Formats: sequence, C-alpha cells, structure tokens
Amino acid sequence: MAKQVPYKVRLHIFSPVHIGCDDVYEPTGFMVDKGAKRLVAFDPLDFVRSLNAADQAKFLEICDRGTLESIVELYRFMGNREARPEWRSVPVAGGFLASYERVLTKLNPRNERDVKQELNKFMIARTSYLPLDQAPYIPGSALKGALRTGWLNALNKGKRQDARNARQMEEQLMGGNFAGDPFRLVKISDLLPIGRPETRICYAVNKKKKLSKYDARGPQQILEVIRHDTQSIFEGVITLHEPEQGAPVR
Repeated sequence: MAKQVPYKVRLHIFSPVHIGCDDVYEPTGFMVDKGAKRLVAFDPLDFVRSLNAADQAKFLEICDRGTLESIVELYRFMGNREARPEWRSVPVAGGFLASYERVLTKLNPRNERDVKQELNKFMIARTSYLPLDQAPYIPGSALKGALRTGWLNALNKGKRQDARNARQMEEQLMGGNFAGDPFRLVKISDLLPIGRPETRICYAVNKKKKLSKYDARGPQQILEVIRHDTQSIFEGVITLHEPEQGAPVR
C-alpha cells in the first residue's frame, strides 16, 4: 500500500478572499441597516413571522406579483422594517449603501429598462459557507487549484502561453497525462474556521496591471469576501500520497 503523509495546515487570510458557491443574497432574504452600515440576512419565513397580520398580507401580495416592479417594492417594504438581534449581519461598503438608497428613493419601478440595469448591478454573490451556521470556510478544491496554478507558473518561468492550449501546456509542464500528474497525489480537506471569521460586502472592480490613460473595462461585481484580519484563520489537512510502483510521476 502506498504511503500517506498528512500535514495539518493553518491558513491566515492576508487579503480579501471570495470563493464563489453559486449562491446569492436574494431580495427576499435581506434588508439593510443604513445606520449600522450592515446587510442583515434572514430566513424569509422568519421575516414573515415577525410581521403583523396586515404587513404579512402586504408582503405576500407583493411577492405574488412576480414582476421586476415588485422586486423594487420588496426592497422598499423591507427597508422600513426593524432588524432582529438574532438575524445575521454583514458590514457593507459605502458604495453599496449608495446603490441601495438609490433603489429605495430614486428608481422608478415602472421604468423596466432602468430596473433591469439597477438590479443586475445589485446581485450579491456569497462566498463559500457552512450550511449549519453560515460561517465562511475554504473548500479544499479551491486551495488545491491555487497551489496548482502557482506550481504551473513556476514551471513555466513566466513565459507567455496561448490560452487555447491550456490543457496541452499543463500536460507538457506536468509530464504527460493524468497518470503523470503529481497533483493527483495531493489530497486537501476543506479548511474550517478557527473562531468566527467575519465577512464583508464590497465591490470588485477591474484594474489594469500597467499604467494606461484608459480605464479597465468590465462590469463591477458586488461580492461577499472573507475579511483579512487576525480572526480569519482556517485549519485543515493536506495529505501527500506516494506514487504507486511504476507510476510516471516525476
């Protein structure tokens, strides 16, 4: 049997990290506390239970419409409600507050084109989180992908490559097909939080690496990120497997 060597690792976050999980903050699942500058997320059923009978009827009537106009009305309806202490809150950037205020006060819900543009810019992508307590974590596959990319860059020694031949480039640098790929011998567990790392809602914008009189193109994104501070620490295990006898791994 091939030998396995486990290493316990601890990961410290030194810059904002977003790892997509195909989940977003839905319009019916959050409100914004403008005074505290925080997004307050909740289970929609908990929110409905917190309303009196008249407000419940109004809320359900707006939801039943299922139109773009009704989404704006939902934001405005929930923007006037008081958050509960048990609901989870996330700090937000100032630009996000300005966008939210524009939706609440200035956007004409009957102008379908403006509503589409504004709501498309208002999608909030969540970072990977644990379903039980909503705490952020680092998927092992994400860390392995980052290590693999760094290793490939080192092997490539900064040379330019045609992106259309990415798979061919990987095979050349790694020494052939899957059987010769050393990273098949690297197993990384999910890295779980130590304590309670915080997240933040902020903007990701495109910037050019080289100075230019032209701005970088591309749409801005609103992302939830893991904050880079002394509390953002994650632990997991990296296991290295010895190649089986005769394996073409260099």
